[in-house]
Amino acid sequence: GDRIGYLAANPKCRDAELIAAMCGQISRGLGHKCPTAFVQLAVAEMLGKTADLRVYETNMNLLYDAFADMGLECVRPNGTFYLFPKSPEPDAKAFCDKAKYANLIFVPGDSFGCAGHFRVSFCRDTETVERAVPVLRDFMKKTYGLGR
Repeated sequence: GDRIGYLAANPKCRDAELIAAMCGQISRGLGHKCPTAFVQLAVAEMLGKTADLRVYETNMNLLYDAFADMGLECVRPNGTFYLFPKSPEPDAKAFCDKAKYANLIFVPGDSFGCAGHFRVSFCRDTETVERAVPVLRDFMKKTYGLGR
């Protein structure tokens, strides 16, 4: 999804302007784009408002409990919508490739500094996560003998 943010620097920082210019170049080089005026106004309208985040907690618990029941090592997060369980095989990319055949999409953790782990997002609607858990359990049982 789109993200919007800003860079803050202490005005006493001798190279503040240079750092800001470098960050802008790096950001554009990575393919980030400047939000349109419409998006900036929409973001300003949303400042101070909060969303109902209970859906994330519900989804996290569903997936976390499923991974725990399967015996996979996983840290319960405190402010994100991703889990990084330990892969049931050393090569997380191979695991993620196998999961695709069960219509499960995971991302190898290597790209996020978590080699041997995989990333799973729980930012979908709860009904989707509820439908995915039995598929996940079946895949892990048939492929790795994990779970009930």
